[in-house]
Amino acid sequence: MVSKMCMKNITCPKKRGFGNQAGIAVETLEELLSVIGKDKQDEIISKEAVAILSNNKLNETDARFLIAVDKIDDAETYLIDCADQLDGRFYDGLIPLAESMENENRHLAASMIYRNLLSSILQRGYPIYSMRIPKHLSLMD
Repeated sequence: MVSKMCMKNITCPKKRGFGNQAGIAVETLEELLSVIGKDKQDEIISKEAVAILSNNKLNETDARFLIAVDKIDDAETYLIDCADQLDGRFYDGLIPLAESMENENRHLAASMIYRNLLSSILQRGYPIYSMRIPKHLSLMD
């Protein structure tokens, strides 16, 4: 069910349109399904997942969408394939993704996100985030 986004503690992404753009927000999906019918939900989600996975550019909204609609395998694949694009400067956006991957026992994807966060913190010497380093290191065990 699409409404699992709140249960998974993922912030709802901003609305995005359909069409050539890969990825949609859960609210937009709900609006579309109210017009075309709930029976098309699996088809729409599958098409969006394919579009997201075919995109070579990391978009956190797309990753959150895949998690929210329980496409965990696809979310993991997407995050691992785009790991070189993870930017630790976006701490607040990446932590929920890492936690979701961790909660789903997708430890490789979670550790790749944490590693990028730690690397960014250390490179820039941000003292405000430095206190979180031990926690993130322990999660990578």
